[in-house]
Amino acid sequence: MEEAAAEYLNRFGNNAERNLWTGSFQENSFILEKKYYEENIIKKLSLDFLDTKHVEELSQLGDMLKVFRKKCHMINSANEKIDIYSPIDFLKKIIEEGKKSISIQRFKGLGEMNPEELWETTLNPENNTLLKVNYSGNDVENETTNPSDRDREIFKILMGEDVVPRKDFINKNAINVNNLDI
Repeated sequence: MEEAAAEYLNRFGNNAERNLWTGSFQENSFILEKKYYEENIIKKLSLDFLDTKHVEELSQLGDMLKVFRKKCHMINSANEKIDIYSPIDFLKKIIEEGKKSISIQRFKGLGEMNPEELWETTLNPENNTLLKVNYSGNDVENETTNPSDRDREIFKILMGEDVVPRKDFINKNAINVNNLDI
């Protein structure tokens, strides 16, 4: 496995940097080393965190990496030969190939959709899921509360018919968004 990992790393970089990595097991650690100009670079991975199941999986990974020592390729749907350099590269190429046959569209509202799209994405009972959402307030020791005035105000801003307060709310709070699907 150590040779496979070092060989994989040596594929990258310019010609002067190739074949610099070596791998070894020492003192219950996996060590990757290379000398780059006057600097010794050492990457150490302790094996203490691995249990027997993970060690077995790691040895299987070594066997899989050996497959990629030789030049690999796959044939895509257009019958083109694509070079593959690693398991990760293989997964990326498969995902790229899969994305060629799908189309992702986003709509701000249902009124922007063509009737066929509205039926297929929203109205067709075979494709949609209706989820009823109830406000239960703050759960404190199994007690539920009624919506506060602030809760009602935010709901009205976000779901109401008046666009200006919604735009103001979005502009004011957009900087705080952590998970945005665009």
